[in-house]
Amino acid sequence: MVDLHKSPIYEICYLLQALWMIPVGVCSYNAYVNSFLISMSFGTSMMKDLQQKLENLSEMDDVDALRNIKECIKRHIKIIMFRDDLEELYSAMSLIDVMLYCIVLATMLVYSSMDYDGALVFKGLQLLLVQTSLMYLTFHFSNAFSNESLNIANAAYNTNWMQRSTEFRKCIVLIIARSQRPLQLTAGGLKPLTLEAFVGIMRASYSLFSVLQGTM
Repeated sequence: MVDLHKSPIYEICYLLQALWMIPVGVCSYNAYVNSFLISMSFGTSMMKDLQQKLENLSEMDDVDALRNIKECIKRHIKIIMFRDDLEELYSAMSLIDVMLYCIVLATMLVYSSMDYDGALVFKGLQLLLVQTSLMYLTFHFSNAFSNESLNIANAAYNTNWMQRSTEFRKCIVLIIARSQRPLQLTAGGLKPLTLEAFVGIMRASYSLFSVLQGTM
């Protein structure tokens, strides 16, 4: 009879467990992450399409330009509403993700500095690598979404609005004014999901690791 608690059988079984548990957990989490990234990509595409329509206004006559700038305003309002829906849907979960990531990163740094079982450390590093990648993608796509919202104002300003009618100018001012504030997704309304915030989270995790290590 094989004793599973003896070396090297124990280490082999532990390693096999680590290899299948993490992918299973990741797959169950991927549905949420994928829906968030797809939504971000869709919103970014909407804003790029709006920028292209604004750039095309310079090639139109006054009547067509006025009709299309009004259509652009409607599209911009839909984009803003889309961002509000995403914030309501994902904000709370994003806050939980950030908090858990800080704890997992700090804990794994503590594990790596101690004499723990190699299979346990390997399992933790797997989880940390996957979670870091997903966290970076989340912040990267959200940051791109925010930057594109600011580019709408530049696209509107670069039209030949000075040669247009007063009504057209008012529409341009309305789009520019609404684009001055970036459309950002946040973690529970506390922190915007930007690359700068991601770097700050990494620093906060390392600070937590330093505190934990100092108490051991």
